[in-house]
Amino acid sequence: MIPSSTSIQPMKVNHLSKEDWRQSSKLIPNYYPLSPDRFKKLILKAIPTTHYDQIQQCLTNTELLKCLQKLANLWSHFFQLKIEEDYWNYVDNLHLLVIIWLSEDVSKEIIQENSIDWDPKRTKTNVRYRKTDVQTKLQQIEYNLSKHQSQLSSKFNLQNETYVKDSIDIVMKTFTIILQNDLNPFHLHFEQKKLLVHFNFHDAYLVKSFYDLCPTEEQVRISFTLISCSMLYFIFYFRFILFNKFGEQN
Repeated sequence: MIPSSTSIQPMKVNHLSKEDWRQSSKLIPNYYPLSPDRFKKLILKAIPTTHYDQIQQCLTNTELLKCLQKLANLWSHFFQLKIEEDYWNYVDNLHLLVIIWLSEDVSKEIIQENSIDWDPKRTKTNVRYRKTDVQTKLQQIEYNLSKHQSQLSSKFNLQNETYVKDSIDIVMKTFTIILQNDLNPFHLHFEQKKLLVHFNFHDAYLVKSFYDLCPTEEQVRISFTLISCSMLYFIFYFRFILFNKFGEQN
């Protein structure tokens, strides 16, 4: 019945980009509002033909159907949190000195002048807080899953009712495929966030390395000039590529 894939003390923190989390939450599939009948249709639509009659008969049991829907919702929340945990683990593993430099040591002017896209609230403390928060929620979900599956087994006597147990396994394997497809936009969103963090962090590392050499004002000025020229070159280059690619179609 387990799909295959894919207490903290309060502390004062600055929450990270609420708008970003509000947008990403819209990508999370929500099966809670579905009526049992709509959930059954969702499952039956994806059930292999060879098992269709068996599962259709099994899901006529309304009580069992509601239990399976609750189990599916728990698994959906579990995999959503695993995606978030993977992201925060990635951010937490970034070079500590660079994060401290970005969040505490460097001036806003240097960040702006070097076009470093970095949220100043992304401190090590905040990152660890978000990571711990997700892990705490995961522990609770794992407990709820174990408890619900135990109740399901006891309620429907799955140790002896092998036909029902096999039917439940088929339903949950089918739901795993549905969930994987439905969670894909949410997963891609966090993969893109990881890429952006990677490139922004790399830029910050180069800038930090430059300032660690204690450059003179003249050297800083020259570096800005070179960076500006490089940026202008790439802007014109990409405009040229886009014009050649799309301009001819108009």
